[in-house]
Amino acid sequence: MDELPGGYSELVMKRRVGLPTVHLEVDFTAPLRFGDVARIELGVTRIGRSSCTLQTNISRNRDGTKVAAVRSVYVATDLSALRAIGIPDDMRRLLDGHTIRT
Repeated sequence: MDELPGGYSELVMKRRVGLPTVHLEVDFTAPLRFGDVARIELGVTRIGRSSCTLQTNISRNRDGTKVAAVRSVYVATDLSALRAIGIPDDMRRLLDGHTIRT
């Protein structure tokens, strides 16, 4: 969210928009050992009216082995009223620019 005017801090502190996690799934498929370097790839897989789903894939840098896959769902929230809101247009455009096309 750094690409938004004022970044994430302005989104939360001034605009009062939060992105709490409402669902999280993790599948671990191989170990990372002390000293391993992890490669982390993040993309948006779904943008709804008020929610978005992100996919994070983690692999070992030395051999490319996938070690974990994380699927997380976030909901745009009015932090003053503590209720879901539509994803703001500028945030939607930013998310759309990171969407994984299948």
